[in-house]
Amino acid sequence: MKNITLRAQRTYQYAPSVPEFADNQLRLEMSCPDPYEYTTELFIRVFSEDYCFMGSDTRTLTGKIPRKTHFHIDSSLEWKAGKYQVYIYRNCIPLWFTTIELPYEKNKWAKAKFESIENYPDEEFFAQQLNFTSWWPRLHDNHFKNSLIRELISKCRILDSQEAPIMNLLAIGGKSEYLATYILGSHFANYQNPEELYKISLEELVYGPVCWEQLVQEIKQKKLVVVKITQMIYDYQTINIINMFADLLGQDNREGAVVIFHGSENHVLNLCIKCDTFSRLFAEKNIFYTKENEDNPDETDQSTENSQKTAATVSTTLSAEQALQELVGLERLKQDMQEARLMALFTRKRQELHLDSNEENRHHMLFFGNPGTGKTTVAKLVGEMYHQMGLLSVGHTIETNRSKLIGEFIGQTEKRMNEVIAEARGGVLFIDEAYALVEKGEDSKDYGKEVINALLPVLSEPNPDLIVILAGYEDKMKHMIQTNPGLHDRFPLHFHFDDYSPAELEEMAHRLLRKRNFKLTAEAGMKLKELIEKTVRNHDEHFGNGRWLHNLIDQGILKSMAYRVMTLPKTEQNIQLFSTIEASDIQAAGQRMTQNQLFKQVQPTRIGFHQN
Repeated sequence: MKNITLRAQRTYQYAPSVPEFADNQLRLEMSCPDPYEYTTELFIRVFSEDYCFMGSDTRTLTGKIPRKTHFHIDSSLEWKAGKYQVYIYRNCIPLWFTTIELPYEKNKWAKAKFESIENYPDEEFFAQQLNFTSWWPRLHDNHFKNSLIRELISKCRILDSQEAPIMNLLAIGGKSEYLATYILGSHFANYQNPEELYKISLEELVYGPVCWEQLVQEIKQKKLVVVKITQMIYDYQTINIINMFADLLGQDNREGAVVIFHGSENHVLNLCIKCDTFSRLFAEKNIFYTKENEDNPDETDQSTENSQKTAATVSTTLSAEQALQELVGLERLKQDMQEARLMALFTRKRQELHLDSNEENRHHMLFFGNPGTGKTTVAKLVGEMYHQMGLLSVGHTIETNRSKLIGEFIGQTEKRMNEVIAEARGGVLFIDEAYALVEKGEDSKDYGKEVINALLPVLSEPNPDLIVILAGYEDKMKHMIQTNPGLHDRFPLHFHFDDYSPAELEEMAHRLLRKRNFKLTAEAGMKLKELIEKTVRNHDEHFGNGRWLHNLIDQGILKSMAYRVMTLPKTEQNIQLFSTIEASDIQAAGQRMTQNQLFKQVQPTRIGFHQN
């Protein structure tokens, strides 16, 4: 890179071509000590710090760039003191970029050094493509914030570089409709006239007058479909229609219009919580956030940061705390977890206010509960939740158990344990069935206690940037704690996972089926209710709760339904046929699960002699 520099000066020289209030012009001097040959034209474009076009100038050359090139830019906008972005094009190709700060004093030179624009991918993309588009001035005409403009440049560059076409986008906030229609639509759909645009709200789709067939046809024919997200009551019909819409848009081979959703932050978040299929349409790079009050100049950087976090939350469906509250059942756990979370925030606030000199940040937990009660799911949410609270640096979860930790010889267990602890730093270390580590009692050849011993130093650290969670049956976990008195004090938080009631398992089943676009006939719903109640009433100590329910659906109901549908004399491509569960499917699933249980209980025949 040759040492190319720039000088710029605001002057008082009269310029008749500009309005009376803009009584100055910008003089620029480009210095190139080692001139480039084969140059026919130098073109300079200047933008404000928020990418508002200020003006340009061109110099026609013969042969090579002179050592000094002078430009004069008269702008209809006043040249104020502050930062400006300067782009130099050589033979119509952008090559150099710099930021220069004009001083408050006029007739005073400001200096800057040009750099190769290749070092600034966003600036290069802006200089090559965006700044010449017809829609770019609309951003400033409608007073969009600089934070959105920079985000727009970066995300457009990333999305345009993808091989697959962009089909689904989401705009959130105060000016989301304008952003969706006239900015994103213009860029990604090349939307230019009203005949290429179709507008609809989700409310119109769910409650009419728009029918499903009409929407599908419009998506095939138009360039751009803009969908407004409104406040709605999310009953079964609404969720089913929206999930079907999301499935249509999520197809890998979909062709047709670019579909852009827009709405307020609250409406979008509510939709994502109720219809998780919808949220899976978007990654963070597909989401554009405008502030709820885009015209308010007093909004702070903190507001911008919160906006970015909200967009990230949408792309990951919902926050950890919201996800916890959305889980079926576990009411006692939810209350206890909320109290623990608030206590952690309360303690940290006191430390920040210098009211508490104790700087410990330990939140290790014990999970008591039977299999299938959601312990692993909640452990993952704990990592995300405490990361969002600022108490964990990463928020990930490492799952492990005895078989993964115990080594085959002395020293190997400690080595494995140290590796797992290092991997879990910044998040949660979740050890399921932890009681198995000490189940063999005083057996000196058992290395399970080495795991506990390796954990003790970490559990004693005042700020470990780690939450250790031990989980298992309540009685066995309490016995484990008694084997090592030091463990009790190092796990200050205890949580109980209650078994699911028949009603909770039924609700869980309906959610799982809705999520996969299945529906039950009225008779099938009654059969499912009866099967769940009967199973819970007669279950043994090994009952799997939610795990049993997943097996019932995947290995029982859906297998039975698949057999029924695919053995029909003539299988038609009918949505109703492939999505409706009949009572016979539930009955066959119940028989299948009963047979499997009986098979497990059959004892092998003893070979040998019996003594009378």
